[in-house]
Amino acid sequence: MIPPRVPKYKDWSKLGVSFGVSSHTERLTFLTSLLGIAPSSAFEKGDEHMSHTGVMTRPWSVWTLKSTGHIESESMVDHVAWLLDILEAKTDKIKELKDNPAYETSVGIDIPSPNAIGGTSIPSDMVRRLAVLSNRMNFRLWGYIPDEFESVDSPS
Repeated sequence: MIPPRVPKYKDWSKLGVSFGVSSHTERLTFLTSLLGIAPSSAFEKGDEHMSHTGVMTRPWSVWTLKSTGHIESESMVDHVAWLLDILEAKTDKIKELKDNPAYETSVGIDIPSPNAIGGTSIPSDMVRRLAVLSNRMNFRLWGYIPDEFESVDSPS
């Protein structure tokens, strides 16, 4: 019998949670000073960027804060707690953005998974607290094939 090949390690590099603000009409450079938080990434409507098809112009502005790189834990709860600790102090300002139709606030839950099978769990109270800050929640399952495998004995 050929033993199964399983990953030597788990690739948790994409595990994380993010908070984002986007707009099809407004520039978002003011968010950093309004919230007192530096984004993990940001770009403005009209910015040019290189894609696989050539130079493209961004159709909207995006400002994003991500737990990735700040939290090393494999627990989604730790990532959500980190984000809530930062954002809940800014709830009034974020709710103004959320309620303004020129902006959309969102929370992203990123779950890495070998072969795109798996999931995560977040306590209901944390989900409720995230929902207060966002117009929508995005759940993204990131499938990957680990680079390194090792053979293991099959269960008897």
